[in-house]
Amino acid sequence: MASSPPATGTKKSIAESVYALQQQMTRFKEQLTVIQKDGNGNEADLHGLGPMNLSECRRQFAHEIDTIRSICSQFETQVLNDVIKMGAGADPAFRKHFTHLKEQAASESTVRRVTGTLTKTKELLEQTLSERESSPVKRQTHLLEKLAQQAGLVTFVDHESNPGTTTITLGGTVIVIDIDIDNHGHVLRTKASYVSEVLQSDHDDRVDRLLAKNLQAHGIDRFERNLHALALPDKLNVKHPSTDFFLVIRGLLTDFETIFDQELLFFNNEVSDILMEGHGVPCRHLDYPGLSIAYFIDKRSLLETDWTALQSSSADQSGLLGAARLLISFEEAETPQSFLPAGRKQFLLPVEETDEECEEDGKHTKVVRETVWPLPCSPLRFAQASASASDAVPVRFVAKLDPPMAASHQALRFLMVAAGLPTPAEVPITEPAMSISLEKMLAEGEVKGATWTAEFEDVPDQIYKWAGTQETMGKTVTRIPFTHPVQLYSILRCLRQQQMFNTLFTSITRNTSSQHVREQNQKEQLAHTMSLDEIMEANEETTPEQVHLSMTSLDAPRALDVALNLPLQLTGCPLLAFSIRIPLESPTRPTVSLHSPVPDANWHPDFLDEGTLTRVIQAGYSVPLLVRWIWKRLQRHTGQFLLRSASPADDAHDYKRMRLE
Repeated sequence: MASSPPATGTKKSIAESVYALQQQMTRFKEQLTVIQKDGNGNEADLHGLGPMNLSECRRQFAHEIDTIRSICSQFETQVLNDVIKMGAGADPAFRKHFTHLKEQAASESTVRRVTGTLTKTKELLEQTLSERESSPVKRQTHLLEKLAQQAGLVTFVDHESNPGTTTITLGGTVIVIDIDIDNHGHVLRTKASYVSEVLQSDHDDRVDRLLAKNLQAHGIDRFERNLHALALPDKLNVKHPSTDFFLVIRGLLTDFETIFDQELLFFNNEVSDILMEGHGVPCRHLDYPGLSIAYFIDKRSLLETDWTALQSSSADQSGLLGAARLLISFEEAETPQSFLPAGRKQFLLPVEETDEECEEDGKHTKVVRETVWPLPCSPLRFAQASASASDAVPVRFVAKLDPPMAASHQALRFLMVAAGLPTPAEVPITEPAMSISLEKMLAEGEVKGATWTAEFEDVPDQIYKWAGTQETMGKTVTRIPFTHPVQLYSILRCLRQQQMFNTLFTSITRNTSSQHVREQNQKEQLAHTMSLDEIMEANEETTPEQVHLSMTSLDAPRALDVALNLPLQLTGCPLLAFSIRIPLESPTRPTVSLHSPVPDANWHPDFLDEGTLTRVIQAGYSVPLLVRWIWKRLQRHTGQFLLRSASPADDAHDYKRMRLE
């Protein structure tokens, strides 16, 4: 139903607001296919740190609902009240007016449907013509024009300035991107330039090479992502002219390069330690235009990378392409905030600047310190603009995970607390509600009844079985909104803890030597569980061809528990159980805790000690390698395996007097 415009003065009807809500829901379903009737999406994406900005959806939805309420309220006060005052004589005129509004709403709805159909038809025809176009230059040009339109950029095509070369220009308010294409449709070069002299003076050829590489390798998806990353600050600058978002990213990039240089001194120039324990390695235009932060890498790459070559921020950082990174950008938010305080180009306070000097105005700027920080460093100090600043805008930072990370529900809560986001209420988790678990996500399949085999030439094959009674709720973390760089180290700690858990878990489930065994064992042993008699029979062999292990993950991502069946005749105990703990304070330095094999006795330190086991797990980040080391130690050890805990009560009971060997 149409009506008078709302009090805000915007020319909008109820029908228009309803249509806007329908369009919003359509976009929502396109991005989250799991909510579609026949969607095949992933339930693990539906949460606050998933691929979609739910806060922005909520804001838009609330805005349209408020608009409808405003229209209805205005209709009541300006129309209905007048009708009531006029009495019964106003009924015919009101009915006529009401009928006119209904007809107007129906006409508007019809026009929108026809317009939508014509728009889709036009797009389909353009796509068909583009595909049938014989000229590769025109095909490439049409594709780039479409991508530019989606990114909010205008295009201009020049066929004449340079014979044999077509130049297509993608332009915004601040940024301009020129792309040269030859007659065969091949991209020759790209060049990004800025209207602002400050930004142009910082122009980096790496952006040009990055965009050209994306197009030359036919990586359209990656080019589209990077084009949107460049166009977003341009679009935000137009929408919120009080803030220059290009300068905000420029200042943040400078800050993290400064932090990196400082941590080189604290970590004795060990770039790998900064990557795994510090504020991460800032990457300038590494497969992504702007700032990305490398924060975790697999052990093989950690050992094989030449870290001395990465001690300079201007060095070739291609060795970090395999690292887990945070891509820093912006997104719409519900709560307005300010970014760089007035008169400042960076967030990080210089060492020589005091708190009093930073807060001398007492109104617009305050000093904030990190609540947690890497050892042996000191907490960093940052400048933060006042929340009541006049240039506050409804935009916030967002760190996009590359690649996305599987995480437990507990880790999700830790991340939201670190980022200052409202955490979801605790609810009981039942099997039907948990359609996907962290264990399934990491194992890439069912874990109940499945087995995994790790094969080594010098020790028996290791047969692993998941022995948990309840799986852990799993989510895929795609993006993490935050409001200030002071929060980033807390976020990195939480991410590293989950990454370390995932690394240890997948060292079992994704062992390349066991993939051909896994599916067969899943079918053959789905309903089979080893009985106590079978375990005892297997343990009678001192040199078995296989050893059986069970693992549980009841406290993910803080611990992984493993139990190893041992030869009973050799050790006197059937099981060796241990926990690999991942402390949040130092998540990339997991520790091993041994469990007592029998009451009143522990493993003899000459056989196994937790310090040595901890060094082994930290050296390889692999459970099978740790078990291999334990087994080789078992084969070589000639002394006592158990150490009895002495107590006065032992001497009072003859039946307890025994020698454990």
